[in-house]
Amino acid sequence: MNSFEKFLNKNQELFYQYHDCKIIYLDLNYWIDFIKFVNNIEVRKGIPELYKIILDNVEKKRAITLISDIHIRENFKKKKYNKYSSLIQIFQKFSKNFCIIPMIERELNELKYAVLFTKGKLIDFQERRKSIYTKPIFAYQANFPNFNEFENKEELENSYLNFSWEKSLTDIFLNPEMDLGKFQNIEDHEEEVFNILTTGKAENLNDSNSFDELLGKEIFGSLDFYTEYIPTALRNLGQKEDELKSETIAIRNHIFYILHKEKKFNLFPTVSIGAGIHSLIRWNKQMEYQKSLSFDILHSKVAIPYSDIFLTDGHISSLINNKQLKMINNFNCKVTSDPEIAIELLSHF
Repeated sequence: MNSFEKFLNKNQELFYQYHDCKIIYLDLNYWIDFIKFVNNIEVRKGIPELYKIILDNVEKKRAITLISDIHIRENFKKKKYNKYSSLIQIFQKFSKNFCIIPMIERELNELKYAVLFTKGKLIDFQERRKSIYTKPIFAYQANFPNFNEFENKEELENSYLNFSWEKSLTDIFLNPEMDLGKFQNIEDHEEEVFNILTTGKAENLNDSNSFDELLGKEIFGSLDFYTEYIPTALRNLGQKEDELKSETIAIRNHIFYILHKEKKFNLFPTVSIGAGIHSLIRWNKQMEYQKSLSFDILHSKVAIPYSDIFLTDGHISSLINNKQLKMINNFNCKVTSDPEIAIELLSHF
């Protein structure tokens, strides 16, 4: 068994450990509300009760909160280390270090399962979840060391994995040696995304005759970005090299058909969620992009496919639950911006 297989086994063990728990995903605003509450700062209605009921469910092992690399990235925007530190600590308190693999790995994992589905080798998308949850050391682009040159390779691999697996969020992200510089381009990225989306909406304001046509364009444009990764998935399935080019295009077109025509958005959540939200904003000519929306969408791409309850703000919640899009019907996730509705949902655990 190689290093990657051992890592996947660890992830699968974690999945089964929390298999019977409801998974809760909160955007950063809720976490900030929780910090205010514990510091006796006034918060919006419902937050104190929500804090208590989530923590109670976590301690009784009925629920767990999920932490992603998006939380860590957005958290660093705050710049003030005391706030950064407080958030990391409260992440750990509620999540018990239950995390999800980083963004690019999630996306490629979804693509792999989308290819399996189109090839008739997958029925249940829940299989995706079995390898997706992990511990903090592997939640933000951690590289697994190469021990191939050592005679005791397997012993070193096992020791490293077991040691790293026990490291907490505070061990890693509050470590003075942690290179926080890798997060410093977050605001630049947010600005870049905002400019691209705003310009794109203005330049293509009247290029679609229907919402469905616009949705198709958004889906195809998003999906096309991943086309170059399809051959790797096909090779892993034993596809012959001389068939890769034609099969790659066929698979991409098949995925597009399932997402757009059949509206099975769960086939490739990263593509469908992003494209769906972008389409709604582009179609509503009075609606404008907000800079914060870039992180809201990133959180949505994690929360909707991989959690049971997603607590977010009103704007993104209304987009996700939009009846015209009907996206949320594809997922077993309740999305709300109302703390009191969240309390009602949590009370049934």
